[in-house]
Amino acid sequence: MKKGLFLVLLTIFMMVTIHPLKAHAAETNGWTKRADLPEERIGASVGVVEGKIYVFGGASQQSKFNNSTYMYDPKTDLWSEKASMPRLRTGAAYATVGKKIYVIGGLTDTTKTVHKTIDVYDTELDQWTEEPIQMPEKFIYTSYINGSLRAVTVGEKIYIVASLSSSQVNFYSYDTVSGEWESLDNSQLTSRQGRSIAEINGKLYIAGGEANVSRTNDKNILEYDMTLEKWQRLKDIQLNSFAYEAAYATYNHKLFMIGGQRIGDRSSKLLKQVQIFDPKTSQVQDSLYEIPEGRVGSMAAIADDQLYVIGGRDYAESIGSYSVKNNFKSVISIPLKNLQKVSKDQDETKPDDGTSEEPKDQDGTKPDDGTSEEPKDQDGTKPGDGTSEEPKDQDGTKPGDGTSEEPKDQDGTKPGDGSTEEPKDQDGTKPGEEAAKGILSITMINGLQKDYLLSMKEINDFLNWYKERSFGIGMNFYEINDEHNKGPFTSKKDYVVYQNILMFDIKQY
Repeated sequence: MKKGLFLVLLTIFMMVTIHPLKAHAAETNGWTKRADLPEERIGASVGVVEGKIYVFGGASQQSKFNNSTYMYDPKTDLWSEKASMPRLRTGAAYATVGKKIYVIGGLTDTTKTVHKTIDVYDTELDQWTEEPIQMPEKFIYTSYINGSLRAVTVGEKIYIVASLSSSQVNFYSYDTVSGEWESLDNSQLTSRQGRSIAEINGKLYIAGGEANVSRTNDKNILEYDMTLEKWQRLKDIQLNSFAYEAAYATYNHKLFMIGGQRIGDRSSKLLKQVQIFDPKTSQVQDSLYEIPEGRVGSMAAIADDQLYVIGGRDYAESIGSYSVKNNFKSVISIPLKNLQKVSKDQDETKPDDGTSEEPKDQDGTKPDDGTSEEPKDQDGTKPGDGTSEEPKDQDGTKPGDGTSEEPKDQDGTKPGDGSTEEPKDQDGTKPGEEAAKGILSITMINGLQKDYLLSMKEINDFLNWYKERSFGIGMNFYEINDEHNKGPFTSKKDYVVYQNILMFDIKQY
C-alpha cells in the first residue's frame, strides 16, 4: 500500500517538474496563460532582444511611477529582475536598436512634469548609460496624458510622434549613431492619445487613439512615406473599431492592435478583438482569436513567433488614468500563425464593428460591402456608404451619392477623403489655412474685461486649455498672442491666470 502511494506521488512530482510550462499554461480560445508579472503594470515600456522580453517602469497600484526592469524568458516561463532605470518613468515611449533598448520621455514624479530625456539599456551588460540623451528644447509634449508619445525603429534611427497639446503635434527622428535630431513634416498629423504605431516596408503608420479634450475618436490610418517625407491619410480604409490604448506590435508586414477601450471614458467597453492592418491589401480584418478578456494599457511583444500581451488593466478608466489593481498581473501568448487567421467572410467584406454604422439598409444589404454595386434608393441614388454619418445630414442632403467622396459634414463640406489633402480641423478648415474669426471676451475676478480678436482655431485652443485646467491638467496660465493690439511693438502677449478668470464669452463672425 505504501509502495503504491509512493509511486503515485512520484509520478505527480515528475509531471510537474519535467513539464513546468505545460503544467502552468492554461489555454483559452487559443491563448495560453503565462507566468504573471512580478508586479502589476500599466503604461510600461517594452523591448525584445534575442528572444527575451524586457519591461521597464510603468504604474502599479502602490506607485504611479516605477523604475524597475523585469526580464521574461519564454523558454523557461520565468521572470527575473534586472538593473533598475536611473529615473522613474511611466507612459514612456520605447524603441529597440540592436541589443539596446531606448526608453523615451514619460512622466516623472508628478503628472505636471515630463521627462525630456532618453535612458538607454544595454541588454548584454545589464547596464544603463550614465548620462541620458537630451531631447531638443522644442520637443515638449503632454505626457501627462497616456499615449501622447509613440516611437518606432527604422534601421538605426528612431522616429517619434509626440502630441504637444490638444491641437499640436511634433514629429522627430533621432539617429542613434550620430546623435543628431531632425524635425520632420507634421502637417497632416492630428493630436491623439493612445494610438498605435508601426514601420512596414519603409513606411510609418499610426492608427486609432482619441483627442484628450474634444474626445474625438479616430479610425483613420495615416501613412508616412520616408521617400517623399510626407504624411497622408489612407483612402477608403479605416479601423474596424475605435481603439484607445490598444497593445500593438508588427509582424509579417502587418500591424496588430490588441484590445484597448472603444473610447477613453470609464463607461467605455473594453475590446477583446485583435485588429490586423495589412498595407499590401489595404484591409483591416479581425483575427478569429479574440483575447480571453478585454484589457487596456497593456504591452505587446513578439518572441519566437509568439505574440505576448503583458499587463494592463481589465476595467475601463478615463483618458490619461494610470489606475491599476494588484490582482491583474496577467500575461498571455498565442502563436502568430493562429493570430493571423481571419474569417473567410472578411476576405470579401469588412466586418461591422458595432459603432454607429447601420448594419443593414432597408433592402437588407450592407451599406458598404467594398464593391461598386451598392443598392439603389427610390430616387436611383446610392445609400450611405458605411461611414458613421446618419442617412441624412442636417441640411437634408444625402451622406453618399455613390461617388468616392465621403458624406457631408454639418457645415456642408466634405470630410477627409483619405487622399493627400490635409485633414480638417474641428472648425472645418485645413491646418495652416486662415480660420474664421471671433472675439474672445474674458472677465477677470477684479472686474477687468479684455477682448481679443482671434482665429477660431486660437479660440478653440484656449477652450481646450481651460477644460484641461479645470481637471488640474496643464499650465496654470495661458499665453494669448494679442497681435491686434500690439501698437508700435513687434508683438504683444497676454498671460491669463486660470484662477483669476470669472467668466468669458465668444462671438464668432
